[in-house]
Amino acid sequence: MGETAGRGRVHSFAVNHINYTPKLEAPYVILFVELDEGCRLAALLDKNETGMPAVGDSVKFASASDGAVYFDYLKTPESEIALR
Repeated sequence: MGETAGRGRVHSFAVNHINYTPKLEAPYVILFVELDEGCRLAALLDKNETGMPAVGDSVKFASASDGAVYFDYLKTPESEIALR
């Protein structure tokens, strides 16, 4: 598999309430993302995001550090909302 655009949808998710590693402060959200290219991966919801995800939410790659991949919500432009 080559490069990806880094966008996808939440396939499923879990909220972890236990500190398994000092690098992640509980609670944190583990996302299972299906990328637009068709593959799935596990990632974390960016700590700057608020609210709980829902299956089907659009997400995009945010960053990677210390071996973890972070996604955040893909905001829908106001112009697209007006067309619905």
